[in-house]
Parts: sequence; structure tokens; C-alpha cells
Amino acid sequence: KANITNSSNFVIRNIVGPKNPKILSSSPTNGETGVDKDFVNIIITFDSTMDEATLLNNIDIIPYFSNEKTLSNDGKTLVIDPTESLTANTQYQILINTKALSADEIPLAEDFDLKFTTGL
Repeated sequence: KANITNSSNFVIRNIVGPKNPKILSSSPTNGETGVDKDFVNIIITFDSTMDEATLLNNIDIIPYFSNEKTLSNDGKTLVIDPTESLTANTQYQILINTKALSADEIPLAEDFDLKFTTGL
């Protein structure tokens, strides 16, 4: 990017620091309906390597279901695997708050709120 000079001829530079991690995608997608209650894995993909401890400690599942959470080796893909069938025709919500940090200790850009509904 070009430098900008103000009226006093001081050079103003755009200094870009580390960016807050963001969520690139999820499966199921937000608002998805008819999700298979027996074979669903929730997969959330980040644009940055995440810190496993802060990520796993800042996830809420409503209504709660028993699960195993796994973060990929590169720290960019979270898999939430229900250990039991989900309830049919029920809306679930996965919340990840900004206390979840990247590996560089930078907080998530914004709270993530995923809602999906199981089928029959």
C-alpha cells in the first residue's frame, strides 16, 4: 500500500498487526434443517491456527449433548462428534465466544453462533 503524506509532510503508514481469527465455514451450515440426527458431525473451519485449550473451554452447546471434540493437527478444523443420537426435530446451537484464542493468543474476531435443526 502507498504511504500517505499529510500537510506537515509526515509519512503516515498503515501498520497492520496480527488479525483476529475468523470462522470460514461450518457443517452443518447456520440455519440448516433436516440434519441427520444419527450421523451428524459438526465441523467448524477457522482461517488461523487455534489454541486448543482456549477453544475447547469456550464452546457452549444448547441443548447439551454428550460429545467428543477434536482439533486437527494444523489447529484449523474443529470436529464435534456426538457420542449419542441427537433428538429428532430439535434446534441445536453451537456457540464459540471471543475468549477462544488463536495459537498467537489473539481472540476470535466475533462470537460464533451456529444453529441447525435435526430431521425426524
